[in-house]
Amino acid sequence: MRLIATVLFISAVSAAHAEEKSLYLTDLLTVKSQMETYYIDSSRFTTIENLDDTETGTVARPWQAINQGGGALTVIPSEGFARVQFQTIWFGPYISWNGARDYETAAGDYDEGAPLDLNGTSSIYFYTPLGLLEPKTRDISLRYYGDDFSSYYIVTHGANGVFDGNLTRAVPGDDVAVEIPGFTITVPVISSVKRNSQSTKGVAGWTVTVRGYNLGTNTGSAAVLIDGSPASGSVSSWTTNTVEFSSASEPALGASISIRLASGAIASRSLPLVDANAPSAIVDWSLF
Repeated sequence: MRLIATVLFISAVSAAHAEEKSLYLTDLLTVKSQMETYYIDSSRFTTIENLDDTETGTVARPWQAINQGGGALTVIPSEGFARVQFQTIWFGPYISWNGARDYETAAGDYDEGAPLDLNGTSSIYFYTPLGLLEPKTRDISLRYYGDDFSSYYIVTHGANGVFDGNLTRAVPGDDVAVEIPGFTITVPVISSVKRNSQSTKGVAGWTVTVRGYNLGTNTGSAAVLIDGSPASGSVSSWTTNTVEFSSASEPALGASISIRLASGAIASRSLPLVDANAPSAIVDWSLF
């Protein structure tokens, strides 16, 4: 009897968990719909803000008002990286909530003034294929899910408000995400640069992995550049999405890495070299 009761209890918890995730999914689908409408109007995507969408007047918190320097970061889908604040060339509308929905108020939050999820426990994060759009730094970071998404996604950490490290139904966790499909990065751009140390028969070796889009082939002027100069070593693999470079000596953390294409042009963005982390558990998603 105890075993049966335990099974029933687990089933009830599982059903409640599924229902909770369904509510979060419905909420994010609303955000997705508004994001797509915004794109129709502007040919861009935007962070989700809590704004006073007026050119005149004042508000209590400067980050709320466009005329006081508040505003939303935007992304041209074919580029994937953050643009300067869009209100400098076009005044809204923005994707915004007001009224009863909670929003971030602390300076250390993901984006002060941005709305939280429907229970007020998690930020609503916007990922480009290059990583997490960071409104505070006006840049892309590899926080949480890194550059593992091959499309645009809106993500929340669910009822517990904690990053669980997975978005699969097979693995416990209540992170929820929806895709904004149909958009592809078309410019040459890098999304991450990481080094891995390896040891073969006691001989230290290092591999630098550069990920991105439209990186071409290892022909013509193609090269990995470290602090602007061609790296010494050998390229072990070069595809349109990944370049792997092998070096006998340890590449310095923080060194600026960029990719020179076969044409001689430099791919958008140079990134500092960081240590590789363990891969995330997004096993049933479409990644590059």
